[in-house]
Amino acid sequence: MLPYFKNILLKDVKPVLYQKFINHLANQGYSKRKIEIIHSTMYNSFEKVIILNKI
Repeated sequence: MLPYFKNILLKDVKPVLYQKFINHLANQGYSKRKIEIIHSTMYNSFEKVIILNKI
């Protein structure tokens, strides 16, 4: 996962880019459940970053 966002600033992760990431995971053969877990973790992380005014 990390290499996908390796050279991208947090503030530059927009919905379209994030959806491409999710699609990438699906294309890599990740199960639906694994993608849901990853999405949940990412969503919570972004939510926390916003609360902390980091972006």
